[in-house]
Amino acid sequence: MELPELTILGRQMRKELLGKRVSQVEVANPKCLNMSFGQFQKAVVGKTADLSNLEKLKTEIQSFLEYLEKIERGEFGPMWTKTGKEKVEEIINPYKAVYGEILSEIESTKTPETYI
Repeated sequence: MELPELTILGRQMRKELLGKRVSQVEVANPKCLNMSFGQFQKAVVGKTADLSNLEKLKTEIQSFLEYLEKIERGEFGPMWTKTGKEKVEEIINPYKAVYGEILSEIESTKTPETYI
């Protein structure tokens, strides 16, 4: 899945799920979970979709963007000599654009109502 698709799906999920309680889950490919299906089900069922982790997400995105900036500045030297600056920027720029957009949305969010 491409990053722009993820942002579109994220917006759709916020519209459909925010404030609703999860009554059951179905996982098409349980091997994709980083836990057993039972653990996942226990962690999710009965919970309400909210924005309580928004600050944590914001911090993680900011850290990721800072990491990309360090790569772009060449702070991890060998990457520049092996791939070249243009190639590194070609790889990094789409991530910076998408995550920058997500971060802007999060920063403009004041309440769940404004986030929908």
